[in-house]
Amino acid sequence: TVHNGVPDVIKSTSNPQNAVPKLIMVARFEEPKDQCFLINTLADLPKNLDWQLDLIGDGPNLQKCKDLTHKKQLDDKIVFHGQSFKVQEFLNEADIFVLISKYEGFPLTILEAMRASLPIIASDVGGVKESVNADNGFLIPKYDSNALRVALVNLISDAKLRAQLGNNSRKAYEDNFTFDIMLGKTLAIYNKILAQRDLR
Repeated sequence: TVHNGVPDVIKSTSNPQNAVPKLIMVARFEEPKDQCFLINTLADLPKNLDWQLDLIGDGPNLQKCKDLTHKKQLDDKIVFHGQSFKVQEFLNEADIFVLISKYEGFPLTILEAMRASLPIIASDVGGVKESVNADNGFLIPKYDSNALRVALVNLISDAKLRAQLGNNSRKAYEDNFTFDIMLGKTLAIYNKILAQRDLR
């Protein structure tokens, strides 16, 4: 298996630890992403828990999520930024990365969040578990709002845990998911195939 890799970049900030923990989800507002499930779960968090969510992306379900945010009286906590070409800057300013999905392949956005030293909360679907585990975040069974709620409370309320899991994310990225690692593994496969052909 050759996993996807993303190029390393120089971060403008490192683990900012905002006074109010800042969550971020980067995804189009369409199937299979499930921003509405995240919003509903956030609405059920203890009222004394302070947080902010940045939602990056556009798509056909955007207005539905905005309406739900208003209905749940979370307009002061959830910010819709639309499509952005400054995703890395948003990630550098965040404290927690969230990706709630109904199904996935192997999401590049998680690798980008790991590159930015963020702890991860993600749905346990598709190949997500190949980059996220207990060392760098929380895997959430599909449609399990209680598990998502527990993960959110744990990370929002514990800056030390955020830093620990975030540092582990960065290390896992450096060890497994850089572009250079992906390139090296891919070239090794081509070279192996070519060598076998030459032996025939």
